Amino acid sequence: ADYLEKTGDPADFAAARPLYERALAISEQELGPMHLDTSTSLSNLADYLEKTGDPADFAAARPLYERSLAISEQELGPMHPDTFTSLIGIASYLDKAADPTDQAAAHPFYQRVLARLEETVGPDDQETLRIKQKFALSLRKTGRADDALPLIHDVVDRQSRLTGGNSLKTASALSALGATLQATGDRSGAEDAYRNALAIHLEKLGPDDPATQLVQGRLDDLLA
Repeated sequence: ADYLEKTGDPADFAAARPLYERALAISEQELGPMHLDTSTSLSNLADYLEKTGDPADFAAARPLYERSLAISEQELGPMHPDTFTSLIGIASYLDKAADPTDQAAAHPFYQRVLARLEETVGPDDQETLRIKQKFALSLRKTGRADDALPLIHDVVDRQSRLTGGNSLKTASALSALGATLQATGDRSGAEDAYRNALAIHLEKLGPDDPATQLVQGRLDDLLA
């Protein structure tokens, strides 16, 4: 099923579905609904359904992700790496939902992931900063730009210190800061952040790179 999903052929992708469903049914019947292999099968099917592009399939993925997480928490505990992976998976899934209520439901999961990362690998770890930036973006998308602002400011400050003031990671954080400041109504601050991000992209990637053009587009929209 995993192979068929990744061939790039739409027919193969469609053919993977019954295999994922069959694998889950076998796990539930032979191993039980709370077995760790059942958790894996639930997660695999949920990931597949998330990718089909069908809103009904996307909605159907949520209870599968939730069941998978519940099994990991019960059988492995809240601090196990597999539980952590499940937390990230459901947070990212909810973040992609069309309904703002579902998007907001991702926030507690991001908070749990972020707390775990800060405790285990520290606030300067790149994975911690990646999740913090995703959490800030999620907050901004759901109308909580003021809450997102200290998070993204922290990411900018740490990336500047850790990777350099002209690194692409700093540029990414600056672009996110610009969008967040724009959402709070701070147009001047947003313009400065976008211009700083754009300068880095132009230096590192050139004017024709999609990432450069994305920042340029945000700045143009702000100034229009």
